[in-house]
Parts: sequence; C-alpha cells; structure tokens
Amino acid sequence: MSRTSRGLRIGVIADTHGLFDPAIRRHFRGVVYVLQLGTLAIGL
Repeated sequence: MSRTSRGLRIGVIADTHGLFDPAIRRHFRGVVYVLQLGTLAIGL
C-alpha cells in the first residue's frame, strides 16, 4: 500500500456496462484502491 503526505487515494467508478474508456487509466493514476459500484458485465 502506498501512502503519501496527501493521504490514501481511492477511486470510485460506476455503471461502466462493460465499457472501458482508456482515459480511466489517466484519471486513476496514483489510486491505491478502486471501488466498482454497479454492474460488472465484462465477458458476459
């Protein structure tokens, strides 16, 4: 786990409906944990 003087970064993403926008990687850079809220339907 990576901590800095600025705290712990947690990313939240919801309702992707199986889509992945490459910009997510940029927005989530430095995030330690990701909470996925909603339907996860990859490969279904």
